[in-house]
Formats: sequence, structure tokens, C-alpha cells
Amino acid sequence: MDGVDGNYQERLARAKQLIEEAGYGPDNPLHLQLRYNTSDEHKKIAIALAAMWKPLGVDVEMTNAEATVHYQTIQQGDFDIARAGWIADYNDAENFLTLLRSGVGNNYGGYANPEYDALLAQAATVRDLDEREALLEKAENVALDDYALVPLLYYVTRNLVNPDISGWQDNAEDDHPSRWVTFTE
Repeated sequence: MDGVDGNYQERLARAKQLIEEAGYGPDNPLHLQLRYNTSDEHKKIAIALAAMWKPLGVDVEMTNAEATVHYQTIQQGDFDIARAGWIADYNDAENFLTLLRSGVGNNYGGYANPEYDALLAQAATVRDLDEREALLEKAENVALDDYALVPLLYYVTRNLVNPDISGWQDNAEDDHPSRWVTFTE
């Protein structure tokens, strides 16, 4: 039984066991508030999560708010589980990994791990790109091993690009200024 690749029934049984070991069950159900910001997509995801947790006996209260109110609320730490998203400002793993650095404003869960912070700091001083990548990957694994967050989905874009176009570069922002794009004959 290994992560999402394991047998569903075995994973469900193990999850129920862990919830019981934590002191929850039919006589003492786990109540969670799930906050999300206004969007049909976010609502659908919240409903799906609540449905997935229901077989475990988890009672989910879904709380919706307009984005500004939502992010102010979770910034203050007023949540059990909250939806948050980030779209890269620049094409580098550090763009996302910095969000979990101790004391960073968008680190909504207040994750703090000295090893993680040290790896990010070390990566910031390394000029060798392969070494830097290895340090950032190690930091990412530290955060994932700590369950600092639960990645649920990734935004994707799909572009149909004529092979006669040159200058088109895929990038994290999905920004394609026409001044760089030309047709070749």
C-alpha cells in the first residue's frame, strides 16, 4: 500500500485506522472547516474533497468568501483547511518553494522547518545550475515529507501552435508577446 498508487480499500482502511488512533470516530467525528474563494471551479473541488472525506466520517463545513476576504482570513490563520493557489511570476522552482519559507507572508499554514530554510538559502548562493536544482529538489522533498501542503491540482494551458511560427516559447506565465512571434515560409 503506497500512496495514491495503492489499493483504494486498503488506503481507506488505513485512513480510518489513523483517524481512530487520533481519537475520532462515530462518537467523536472529526469536524473540519474548508475555506475556499469564490469560483465555480473552487466550489466543485471543495465538494469533491468533502465527498472523499465522508467515508472516513469527516464532517466538512465549506466556507466560501470573495478572494480578498478569503486570503485575509487565511493570512490570519483562521482555517482548518484552505484553498490557495499560486501562478508563477517567473520560470523557476524557487518561485513556488519560497512560499513555504519560514515567516513568508504567503506561507498561510505557518510551515517552518530549519532544514528547508537552509536548503533554500544555500540554493540562492549556488551558481552551478545542477547543484542548485538538486538543493531545490531536496528542499521540495523535505516539505512534502512534512506534509507542509497538499498539492491538489496544477493549472495548465493548451496552445495549438502552427509549426510555421517561430519565436513562440512556452513559459510559466503563458505569456507570448507578438513582437517575438513570426511566420516562417
